[in-house]
Amino acid sequence: MKYKNKKTVHILPHSHTDLGWLSTLEEYFNGEHLDFYLGSINTMLTTVVQELEKDPKRTFTYAEMKFLKMWWDKQNDDKKNSVRKLIKNGQLLIVNGGMSAPDEATTSYTDIIDNF
Repeated sequence: MKYKNKKTVHILPHSHTDLGWLSTLEEYFNGEHLDFYLGSINTMLTTVVQELEKDPKRTFTYAEMKFLKMWWDKQNDDKKNSVRKLIKNGQLLIVNGGMSAPDEATTSYTDIIDNF
C-alpha cells in the first residue's frame, strides 16, 4: 500500500550540553539527574556511532570535546578505529575544537574565541 501523504520525520539527538551548567560533567555523561536533563552523553555518543556505522549516508556533528574524550577513553581499539573511519569518511564531524561549544549567539570568529 502506498501512502499519498507520506511524511519523513528526522529525529536529531541534542549535541550541545554546557559542561557543568546544571550538573557535574560525570552526571551529564552518565545520565544522572533525569529531573532536568533527559538522557546521557555516554548513551548518545554510543548510539550515534552505532547508527553511523550502519548507514554511510548519515552524518553527525559534535562540538563538546570534553565529553567526546570521556567517551573515547572508555572505548576499545576496534571502536576507536571505527570512529576514526567515520571521521575520515566525513560522517562524524568535529567542530570548534574547544572543550565545550561556545554560546551559539556568538556570530563572529572573535566572539567565538572570546567565548571559549
